[in-house]
Amino acid sequence: MNRNISIFLLISTIYTLSINAQSRVTVEDMMEQVKSIYPVSFIYDSSIKLNIPYSGKKPSMTSLENCLETIFNNTGIKWEINGDYVILKRLSSYTLSGYIYQENGETVINATVWDIISNTGTLTNEHGFYSLTLNEGKHKIRFSHISCGEHTKDITLEGNNRRTYT
Repeated sequence: MNRNISIFLLISTIYTLSINAQSRVTVEDMMEQVKSIYPVSFIYDSSIKLNIPYSGKKPSMTSLENCLETIFNNTGIKWEINGDYVILKRLSSYTLSGYIYQENGETVINATVWDIISNTGTLTNEHGFYSLTLNEGKHKIRFSHISCGEHTKDITLEGNNRRTYT
């Protein structure tokens, strides 16, 4: 009887470990799924970390582009299709900075500057100045303060960018 219990516990433990191992899906695992459906190879520098947990939604396999967009969204990795290859590169980081003024020309202190896409933000200092480091690409920046309300701007960062808002 004890032998049967031991075998049962061993099988249960192995099953539990395999379930836990399967539940931790990485970006690299998702890339393997893409390769099983599309005839592509991935090319990337070994310094790009791909064993990071994948927490996105299940990608739509309707097109390679849609699939890659879903998998690499918010990973800091950009992709490019070149024939049978998908080339992976790190996104560059740039600084968005500037000043926020009230309509009368006074600076706005402690205004919130928030990127809705990356959930990154900062506050303006005593001179109304803000500085935010973000990955290249599209962002939705929300500026808000009790004295001037809330404003949202869509921007595309392709280099350091200085913007002043009133």
